[in-house]
Amino acid sequence: MSAIETILMYVDCPETDFSDLASAVNERLGDLGPQFTLTPDSADSSSLTILTGGDLQVELRVDDMPLPAERFQHAMDSPLSAPFQGMLSDILFRHRKSISVSVFSTQPMSRMSAESYLTLLRVTHTAATCVAQWQRPAAVLWAQSNQLITGAQYAQLADDNTPWALFAQARVFSKSTAPQDKRRQGLRLDEAAQFIDRPILFVENDFDIEHSYAAALSFLRHAVETGAPIPDGDTFGQQEGYAISVKHCPPSAQLPSGHFELALIDLPRPELAMQADTADTVADHNGMDLPGPADLTPDPVRLHQAERRRSLAISYLMLLLVPPVGLLLLLSNLIFGSNAARTGLIASTSVALVILVGAFTFLQLPAQKVATLSNTTISTERLAD
Repeated sequence: MSAIETILMYVDCPETDFSDLASAVNERLGDLGPQFTLTPDSADSSSLTILTGGDLQVELRVDDMPLPAERFQHAMDSPLSAPFQGMLSDILFRHRKSISVSVFSTQPMSRMSAESYLTLLRVTHTAATCVAQWQRPAAVLWAQSNQLITGAQYAQLADDNTPWALFAQARVFSKSTAPQDKRRQGLRLDEAAQFIDRPILFVENDFDIEHSYAAALSFLRHAVETGAPIPDGDTFGQQEGYAISVKHCPPSAQLPSGHFELALIDLPRPELAMQADTADTVADHNGMDLPGPADLTPDPVRLHQAERRRSLAISYLMLLLVPPVGLLLLLSNLIFGSNAARTGLIASTSVALVILVGAFTFLQLPAQKVATLSNTTISTERLAD
C-alpha cells in the first residue's frame, strides 16, 4: 500500500478524542476526496483511530515518546524552516508526544495518477489540519517533502486545501562564494515531477529566494490546474523591467526525465508592453492570470518576514531603553530564530523589573535631616563687668 505521513509534535501531552474526526474531515474535504467513516474498533482505542473511505484509509496514531533525531534529517533545509531553525531545534529537543497522520491507498505509488496522488496529499493535509485545530502542535513534520515547520506556520495553511509550499520543497543552490546576503541563488522543486512529470529548476538570479520560490510554485500550480505547463519559450509574471522565461529541457544524465527551466530575464523598456501582451495571451488561453513575482510570496514566507521585523523592532527599541536587555534580545533572535512573542515577553518583563527596582529604591531612600525654624524667643543679656 502507498502512504503519506504527517507528524504533529507536542511539548505538553494533550488529551485526545477523535470521535468526530470523520465528520470534520468530510465537511472540510467536500468534493475534493471521498467521504470517510470511523471504524468500529477505533471507538475503544485511545492510541489508534482509523477512518475508511473509497480506496483510502486514514490512521491516527498517538505516541507518548519523543521521536528519534534521525527522523528529522535535512527537515529544516527548506526556506520555510530557515527563519525558525532555533525554535524548531528547541521543539525537537523538548517534545514529549506526537500524533502521526498517515493516509494509505490501495494503489501502488508508481501506478498512481497525478490526480490520485494529489487527492492523497489533500486528504492527509485535511486530516492533519483537523487534528491541529483541536490539539495545537508545537511543530509539524510534513514527511512527503521532508519539511519541518512550526505549529503557527501550519495554522496559516489551514484554509488552503492544496498548500503547494508543503507539497514541493525548494532546494536552494548557488555556485557563488559571496556572502549569503549577496550571492545569486537558484532552486529546484524535485517533487514537481510527481505532478507534472518533470522537476522545476529556477536558475540562479537576483530575486530574493522567497520570490523565486513563489514564482516556481505559481508555475507548478498553473500546470496542475490547467493540465499543461506554460509552453516552451513563453514568459510569465511580467513586472516592470523583468519577466520569467520558460524552457522545456530534454532529458540528461542528471535529470533523465528532463526538466522545466525558469529564468529571470530583464526586459528592455520598449519591449516591456509587447512582452506583457504576449504573457497575457498565454494566461488567458490557459484560463489563469499569473501574478508577478513581487506578489507571489507565499503566506508562510510573509509570516516569517513580519515575525522578523517585529522581533527586530522590539530589540532595537530595548537597545535604546535598556542596552543590556536589547543586546540580549538581538543575540537570542540570532541564535534561536526570530520570535516576536518571546521577544515582547522578555522586553515587557525587563521594563517591569526596571520600574519595580526603581520604585523600590526610591521608596527606601533614608530621609535627609533638614534645618527647621523654631518659634522660641532668643534672649540676650549683657555680661556683667
